[in-house]
Amino acid sequence: MRTSFTIQCPLDKDIYSLLHLVDTACRQCDIPYLAAGPIARDIVVHHVFGKLSPRQTRGTDLAILVASGEAFESIRLALIKKGMKPTELVHRLESGSNSIGLDLMVFSPQTGLDDAGQWPSRHEVILSVSDFPEALETSMRVGVGQEISLRVASLRCLAVQKLALLTQNSDAAQKYAADFLKILTNYGQLHLDRITDAHVSSKQSKWDQERRGAFLLGNDVSLILSAQTQLKMNRVKEEQEDLLVETSTRLDPSLVGTRMKVLFEDFWSGIRHGIQQSKVY
Repeated sequence: MRTSFTIQCPLDKDIYSLLHLVDTACRQCDIPYLAAGPIARDIVVHHVFGKLSPRQTRGTDLAILVASGEAFESIRLALIKKGMKPTELVHRLESGSNSIGLDLMVFSPQTGLDDAGQWPSRHEVILSVSDFPEALETSMRVGVGQEISLRVASLRCLAVQKLALLTQNSDAAQKYAADFLKILTNYGQLHLDRITDAHVSSKQSKWDQERRGAFLLGNDVSLILSAQTQLKMNRVKEEQEDLLVETSTRLDPSLVGTRMKVLFEDFWSGIRHGIQQSKVY
């Protein structure tokens, strides 16, 4: 799977400025990071693949994922020194020159968690720390202009991130569900060269691009799941599928719940297939 790209469409100048600031700060602190969130997704989908229009709304649209609480604190202080403004939420910073905000997120450590699996009061936990090397290894390196070589979380990593956030019962669950659904329903279109693979076409309808894409996404997701994150995915399947179906029909009234349930089952089937294949090899 190709992992190195160059931006094909020009970025908004405010987004470029924020990316440059974050990339510079992380390199100066020698902190590995992944760019995630809607901006990262749009960079991959729109600016790299040229497939879909970017999100039109503005707000807290960029997330930076780091591997530990120590890295979180270091990069947060570095960004504040470079002009980012702290907010009442410790993980959220704002730019003084535009409306784009920044969320700093941390992969969960093995210790120091409260009962909900979160850093007490200070850090928002996304995935197990054991997932971070895999996520970094499978990330996309995107060249932006002459100065930025951005590590962008792959779509499969973004999909896992959105589903993992659903298990936190957050007030933003609808947004996370919508972001995941956008990846799920477009994954086949973005990977036309791969959905014709035998293991995909033999499982899904031959001419159904969305179903084959959903299965492929699940299969790709299975390759980066730790045992801890697999448990989170199981929770999503058991507890959040109704929310995903409801969100999909609200976003697109032409969709029916039965169709979305089929796509979700294709996605879960892809995960099971990938896990079984990993045991074989």
